[in-house]
Amino acid sequence: MNRVFIAALFVLAACSSDTSLEKACRFEAPCVIVNGVAVVEGDLGWEPRGTEEGQCSQGSIACPGGSTEVCEGFIGSEDEVCDYVDNDCDGLTDENGLLWMGAPCSNNEGVIAPPVETVGACRNGVISCDSLEWVCADDVKPTDEICDGQDNDCDGVKDNYTVDNPGTVCSTIECLPEEPICISGEYICANENDLGEEVCDGFDNDCDGEVDEDIQVDIIYDAEPTTLNIGPCRAGVYECVNGEYLLSGMVIPTQEQCNNIDDDCDGEVDESSDGSPIITYAGYTGPPETEDVGICEGARFICIDGDDSFIHETLPRVEVCDNGLDDDCDGVVDEEDGSVAAQAFYLVIDLSGSMNDYLLPVRDAICSWADSDIMEHSRFALGYAGLGFSSTHPYTLVALDFTTADEVCHFMSQPGWGAPAGGGSEYLINLVLESHSLSWPSGLNKQVITFSDENPYSSPSMTNIDMLTTVEESCTDNNYQLTVFQNPTGGPWGTLAAFCEGKTFNLSEDFQQMLDSLNAAFTGCP
Repeated sequence: MNRVFIAALFVLAACSSDTSLEKACRFEAPCVIVNGVAVVEGDLGWEPRGTEEGQCSQGSIACPGGSTEVCEGFIGSEDEVCDYVDNDCDGLTDENGLLWMGAPCSNNEGVIAPPVETVGACRNGVISCDSLEWVCADDVKPTDEICDGQDNDCDGVKDNYTVDNPGTVCSTIECLPEEPICISGEYICANENDLGEEVCDGFDNDCDGEVDEDIQVDIIYDAEPTTLNIGPCRAGVYECVNGEYLLSGMVIPTQEQCNNIDDDCDGEVDESSDGSPIITYAGYTGPPETEDVGICEGARFICIDGDDSFIHETLPRVEVCDNGLDDDCDGVVDEEDGSVAAQAFYLVIDLSGSMNDYLLPVRDAICSWADSDIMEHSRFALGYAGLGFSSTHPYTLVALDFTTADEVCHFMSQPGWGAPAGGGSEYLINLVLESHSLSWPSGLNKQVITFSDENPYSSPSMTNIDMLTTVEESCTDNNYQLTVFQNPTGGPWGTLAAFCEGKTFNLSEDFQQMLDSLNAAFTGCP
């Protein structure tokens, strides 16, 4: 019994072993090889891929010699090489990075380079394989130029500087080429029948021994016909010069400039668009709201006789009664509103001995006038004449540059100011002329005021005519008005004041009279 059972088990085991062998060999199943092992559908998630790219091909399972499965006929992917085969099975043949079969290229001394722009017979090549090497094949490089109707040397010109000229003697006529000429890809000898009409090319086309002679000259005027021969405008001519047509002599209208020339050829000289003289704006330093109000206007250059003449700006001044002008540029004429435009005052005072009785009233009147509320924004500078002050300026001194009324009055209140003094040279004109060196405040009207009981003197001495001319130039160039306090009035001082748009007042020993005069001159309508 036991023997029979054991035998039965052996037989069953044997049958079971044969069935296992049949199931282990998946004969002819599609397969690939992964890491040296045959893999079929269902293994490791792999599925059959059907038709493969390039050289790649699936294999099929075989079990030679037993149960071990092998994948026969499998061809996998490899690194791409130049062999006209898709080695890496990506659908592209013989590609290598940016290179692929048939792509355009250029040959840079045996090194494959990107394609370049070509001229004439020159051509780019294409990527190709040669003995498993990538090469740029079929490119065309420049060659020596020959007479074939082609641009062999790829310089953009056909049949120039050819090297294959046969050297045949064609003609002994001096103006005809001795050697044949390459025309349309053929060498041709020129002959007497080729002599033609003279043209502007630097050659003796008609073989008469002269070059570019009797060339027709064209007259041209490239502007409005009505301006021709007006002012400097003239027609020009095209002339043949050294084998080229050159235009000469033509003058057409340009923008009008200040040069005493009718630049725009309209029959008028140095005019603006409205026919008035050319005016160039040069700025305005006064309060912006006063520009172009009343008498106030910006500085400008006005063209006069071909030169730009500078016209100073006109800044707000003290309102002058009954002159019909808006002097302080507030939009109201001859008003009595108790206000006055801020100004800059340079006070020039004679301190010589003859002024002893005037100095204290002058000082007190100045300080009372200057320290009033309506003069709050004005500024003052102070100059002295008549005493010895230094070795370089023995009788003149600019004591204070522009500052407040308080500072000036404090300076004139120092001990000894106005005390009796001896004689001295009153070179007030020197101080007036030195006004240009002061730091005049921007935007304030400029006023120079002199206080003296003597006629105007200068060092070195000047005649009255020279003094008048010099002072007038100074006040014009530096844009200030000159107001004079003197005793008696009139004389040279009065003329100087008139030429510098100022006034003359009586110099008085009476404080109130001096104050009234200052107010009348600079503090508006009473």
